[in-house]
Amino acid sequence: MFGHRKGAFTGAVADRVGRFQQADKGTLFLDEVGDMPLALQAKILRALQERVIEPVGDPRERKVDVRVIAATNKNLLEAVANKEFREDLYYRLNVFPIPLPALRERVEDIAPLARHFAHTLGATAGKRISGFSPQALQAMANYSWPGNIRELQNCVERATIVAKGAVIEENDLPDYLFTPAPADSAPGVALSAGASVPSDLEAALAEVEKAYILSALQQSNGVQAAAAQLIGISERSFWYRLKKLGIQVDKIIR
Repeated sequence: MFGHRKGAFTGAVADRVGRFQQADKGTLFLDEVGDMPLALQAKILRALQERVIEPVGDPRERKVDVRVIAATNKNLLEAVANKEFREDLYYRLNVFPIPLPALRERVEDIAPLARHFAHTLGATAGKRISGFSPQALQAMANYSWPGNIRELQNCVERATIVAKGAVIEENDLPDYLFTPAPADSAPGVALSAGASVPSDLEAALAEVEKAYILSALQQSNGVQAAAAQLIGISERSFWYRLKKLGIQVDKIIR
């Protein structure tokens, strides 16, 4: 955040400019400020209140003029009451609050966000996705998205992988979108029979993706071009997935 001078501590082999100095005369975005340690909160408060910072190992103060935008998924007033967040920093940050509703409360945003993710993820994976079928869009609109935008992004990434054409169809979407939530589960959480909510959604989706690729490799006897064709993606996209998931083909076909 504040930078350091060369030799200030072990491993400080060169001067480093901190984020506040980098953002001088501009804007600094602080994400998940509710998870900030108390010691850092005090330093952030001083930087905001006095507009000065002190890099580690440098006795000189540096003036900074920075606009700060902060975000959190926590209730900071509760954190203040629990002595987990400084009250003075809370009021210093809470100058112009912008509440952002959960994704399930702004259904109209689901389609444009999904199209954006499909375009960018498709380009990264070497696939050209032109959009979604009306049935796929309706299925996504009917889901409650407890994981908000990150869950939507992972859902679209999975659909991009398995889609066989340029349009993502309803059957390309993960099964959990169509599983009704049990009566005794929390609102908005969809579970398959006997399953529990994954503690790490990205890891769970990566396992699904990995299972598809391993199955295709087994069926193609390790021929990557054939495996890519089986699941409807380009060889370039298939190679990207292998590298991302750490799959070694030679170990699969032995």
